[in-house]
Amino acid sequence: FRRVLFRSIFAGGLIKYYCSMSDVKGQTIAAALSLVVSAVSVFIAGKVWEIGHQELRLGLYSRRFDVYKAVLAAIHMLLFWSPSEQEKQNNSLQDSPQLRTTMEAFQQALWEAHFLFPGDILEELKRVHDDVFHMIAFKRDLAPQISHQPELFLLQYGNFEERLNRIQATIQPLQTKMERYLDFRSVL
Repeated sequence: FRRVLFRSIFAGGLIKYYCSMSDVKGQTIAAALSLVVSAVSVFIAGKVWEIGHQELRLGLYSRRFDVYKAVLAAIHMLLFWSPSEQEKQNNSLQDSPQLRTTMEAFQQALWEAHFLFPGDILEELKRVHDDVFHMIAFKRDLAPQISHQPELFLLQYGNFEERLNRIQATIQPLQTKMERYLDFRSVL
């Protein structure tokens, strides 16, 4: 912008110089220079706007993709995570730093999704979030406490499996819905 302004001022000085000439040729040159400087300024301003617009779209894509990655990471982590004995005793994720980090990223992604995706995707993300945290609670907190009560354990395990199946059934439709927002070709 500074260069364009400097060039415009410099060109303006040239225009004033040529305008001070009393002949028609000087005035014609001054008018032509004014048009050229104006056209170049408009062209440069257009390119600056276009670049800014592309950066905005790329940033939005990047944020949306981060949400998508956080959701998949949380689901993947949940499927392969088993609580340690220490985690079962203190009911905390403090002793599972990788799971804790993944769940914090998932929570942040859910907050950001409010601004990045429409309501139907957001509702599915909230449901997945709720299911994931209930499944962690079952694995870490509930299952160790009720393992000696077969009827209650089977009932709660049925809820766990229902949530697991719902998450697994949600992945493909969620990917399909998010695809529209995560297609990199449409960003550029």
